[in-house]
Amino acid sequence: MASIGRHSLIHWRTTPEGPGDTPETVLEAVCIRLREMNRSDATKARELSLAITHCEEAGHWLRALAERRGGSA
Repeated sequence: MASIGRHSLIHWRTTPEGPGDTPETVLEAVCIRLREMNRSDATKARELSLAITHCEEAGHWLRALAERRGGSA
């Protein structure tokens, strides 16, 4: 996946199937950015790794909720 630039903007989805970002896509972008930071700064590796784990876990629970509801969260 490509690097996320310094100037990004969240445009929240306003309809279930419409254009825009969802919490899941934002969490994915956060995970990517944290991994980039983790690779470049080994002194904070443990804390960043824990943050990545928690973001991934949040994404998991949002996907589980969407699956249970039969759509996207």
